[in-house]
Amino acid sequence: MQERYNYDNKESALRAISEHNFNDSKYLAVYESEAIAISNYETYADLLAITSWSKIPTLAQIIFTSLEELNSGKTSVAGTDNFHNDISKRVDNWNQEIFHNLNRIGTSHTVRKFLSSTKSLISFVQGHETLQKMCKTLILCDNAGAIPQDTSNPILIQYPGSFNPFPHPGHIELSLLAKENNINDNIMVVVTTFSKNKHRVNQPSLPFSIKINMLNRGFAFENDVMVIGIPGDTDCQSQQMQLLATLSSDQSVHYILGNDAFITKIRQAKSKDGGVLGLFNKNTTFYVSRRNNYNDNLLDESYLYTRGTGCKVIFLPKQQLSISGTNIRQKLESNNSDNNFYPNKYVKDYVDKDFYLSSL
Repeated sequence: MQERYNYDNKESALRAISEHNFNDSKYLAVYESEAIAISNYETYADLLAITSWSKIPTLAQIIFTSLEELNSGKTSVAGTDNFHNDISKRVDNWNQEIFHNLNRIGTSHTVRKFLSSTKSLISFVQGHETLQKMCKTLILCDNAGAIPQDTSNPILIQYPGSFNPFPHPGHIELSLLAKENNINDNIMVVVTTFSKNKHRVNQPSLPFSIKINMLNRGFAFENDVMVIGIPGDTDCQSQQMQLLATLSSDQSVHYILGNDAFITKIRQAKSKDGGVLGLFNKNTTFYVSRRNNYNDNLLDESYLYTRGTGCKVIFLPKQQLSISGTNIRQKLESNNSDNNFYPNKYVKDYVDKDFYLSSL
């Protein structure tokens, strides 16, 4: 076992990795600590999904061994609702598909292709038993020479936000548009939310644990999209995003944001807001949505500011869905909900719980 690296939160864990420039010993030490956190606090193995396939077998072994040692004679399940049950079933089907192909001669390439297309599933697994099953299968694939050959991390397209009151179909559509309009193959869309955001202090906000649960429910069944929650010690968005970008293969910030958010970021940058200004440089690419009912002149005016900053702006095809989080909150507060607000049944089931509605 590697020597554990002591850190305060996931943001400081990312900082430890980035500061040591992917030093393998330090990298694995951080993941050793992540395995302990997973064991003790039922957190998600989200960081595992954004590393390179070349490192995943070693990290899977660390997590598997840690869980085995810490939970000998005990069982732990993530939950008993439909969402967690269906994730567990999905992992079981994932295992069966892999075992079926590994038992056939000359199908290692089939397993590699399957693993590559389902990598994001790793980030949604919770509960010791299910996570151990997945890690055991990854170790088996490695022993069979069936792990994908990628030696670099994927390019991470970050989609940060408060997603208040919950992720809706418009968010799903935007994340997929950003992926479809990127020419690179090894891509992971990373939906993120942070525990601190100085620009949201005066706006209603759900507890961090509820936001993460909701985001996982909203995006769990979208290929090449994963969720990572980052409790941290800073409220500077540019620092948070640049920190996560150090795990991207190109070390650059790829930032998905809606048209309103883009215009707001331009205004903040013009006012010399240090928390945003750091994003406007040659290492940032903005993927900006356009709604069908939006005034494109406002976007064009904002775009003019970016031309002297070195950043790249990609205006995505217009979204077919026009859904506002503000409108959703107003509807919920007046008990006038609409099923079209929800991306799937798992989000609706969670919203219908009394403790969720009372948090709005």
